[in-house]
Amino acid sequence: THLQIYDAMATSSQKGPIITLPLLNSIPEELIGRFEPTYVEYYNKYSAGRLATHQVPIEAYRADPSKYTISYGRELIDQGNLKITDQQCPVKGGEITVRVFEPDAGKLGKRTRPVYINFHGGGWVFGGLPTDFDFCKRVAHKTGAVVFDVDYRLAPEYKFPVPVDDCWEAFNWVCSAIPRSFLNKRC
Repeated sequence: THLQIYDAMATSSQKGPIITLPLLNSIPEELIGRFEPTYVEYYNKYSAGRLATHQVPIEAYRADPSKYTISYGRELIDQGNLKITDQQCPVKGGEITVRVFEPDAGKLGKRTRPVYINFHGGGWVFGGLPTDFDFCKRVAHKTGAVVFDVDYRLAPEYKFPVPVDDCWEAFNWVCSAIPRSFLNKRC
């Protein structure tokens, strides 16, 4: 959790002073005891030394999201018998993609299936369909629910309230426009 810097002015025959600095965005030593040890372990492994989202120019993030996105704690999940389709949801000013993860209906019988609607994290600025792809497959496999993963438009390209409105419109679309065979009777 620390970076050691050696004095660049020292010659090979003399040792310069060693300066020890905490890694960028590390938890201050005096605060570590306030956190649960597993959190500190994961934070130090995946976040310490990395730029925080507000430190990355949005253009750099959009050009290569995988360079800045951390997907720890995510197991790769086999598609199995899931039917995965991308559907277009009408929203004010256009359309957004909603990825649908549909479990094998033969396994579940004729009963009405529950629905899980996923809105990926990222503070309305980061993330997208790849962010929670394996998570959505896991939910569909483990629960038998039809999972809808909403690819809402992101800020700053789409200013508030566009991302929030997209999510609300997608929720209403799932409740009204999707065939009732997917849904629980209450939405």
